[in-house]
Amino acid sequence: MDQSRVILYFVLWYSLTVIYNISNKHVLNEFPLPTLITFIQLFLGIPIIFAEWYTYNDRPALHVYRQNSSGYLKLSLYHGLGNLSTVYSLQAGTVSFTHVLKALEPIFASILSYFLMGSQFTMPVYASLLVIIAGVAITSIEEITFTWFNFITAMCSNLFYQLRIVCAKLELNSSTTSTTTVTTYIDAGTWTTTTYSPTHLFQVLTILR
Repeated sequence: MDQSRVILYFVLWYSLTVIYNISNKHVLNEFPLPTLITFIQLFLGIPIIFAEWYTYNDRPALHVYRQNSSGYLKLSLYHGLGNLSTVYSLQAGTVSFTHVLKALEPIFASILSYFLMGSQFTMPVYASLLVIIAGVAITSIEEITFTWFNFITAMCSNLFYQLRIVCAKLELNSSTTSTTTVTTYIDAGTWTTTTYSPTHLFQVLTILR
């Protein structure tokens, strides 16, 4: 993947995240029901993904069986809990401060990558994480709307989302290619092996969560 595409994906990801969080805050101001709002968000994703799934002519079968279900359900659980924690954090504090707390996600990513994947980064990378920690600490001290509930739920969101990402990476790396191999049951009554691309894997997780 060339550098320009990586930059484009990064900009899109961050822009859509900001829009999502601001929209969430507006809804929470009118309806302070974070659990219900989270459930509605997750539920509405199912028909959207189903519609997208069945527009692909080359889609793999959507029958995921026991040997694959445990890993996918685990990722879906992390995704759902991360979403729930984010909504609760947005309700408890300002959008800007929640974004500051979410800046600690790389810390969780580096720790989880080390313990779950055995990945180690260079010392300059770890040094840059110390700068992030210092910045968040200073901002937290000076934040007049700071609450521990806002802080803890944001940390839970960081943890669950990074667990989802690291474990999804492990799932994708379990195959010899850049896709995830799954066993499916086709209409003829026989077992076959197919692959899920990262896009297909995301769709499956959206349905399962």
